[in-house]
Amino acid sequence: YRISPKIEIRSGILFSKKFFTASGKDISFDSAKLNLPSYTSINLEDATGYCRFLEIPVMLYYNFPSKNRTSFYTAAGFSINKMRMENVHYKFVADGSTVIERTHSSAYHNSNDFSTSITSNFSVGIKQQINKNWNISFEPYLRLPLTRFNNNNLRFSSFGTMLSLTYSLPTKRKK
Repeated sequence: YRISPKIEIRSGILFSKKFFTASGKDISFDSAKLNLPSYTSINLEDATGYCRFLEIPVMLYYNFPSKNRTSFYTAAGFSINKMRMENVHYKFVADGSTVIERTHSSAYHNSNDFSTSITSNFSVGIKQQINKNWNISFEPYLRLPLTRFNNNNLRFSSFGTMLSLTYSLPTKRKK
């Protein structure tokens, strides 16, 4: 929604898959879910995996003035993220030398868990007008966690690039 020639608000729905690697001190685990046998000592060495999310971003864009077909913009906002599924592979060392590996997968449908989180979003972009109605945009972004998203205490910081092709509806001309 365009508020003024320079300012607009955008929202939408994104489906994403985020991969991660975490050291044992940065992630927690539920030994009952992983069916771990009893040991004198057991330490989580690391965990790797991925999570699937449904994301709803709300972004405020500022478009810098441009006199040609190329323009620049910046944006800030937040996203509400609902984790739909996770798959985590854990690597433990028990009693100082025994390596144990476990994998845990979950689908989240319960509103009582920590599968919903909020991130702050920042981006800059360049937009190239192709013709009167079509534009292509290149937008690097950074997303920083404001809340945890699951019972493992993970907080995802993510960065990437969005490539967008947009179509502007023709406007009616006044006679």
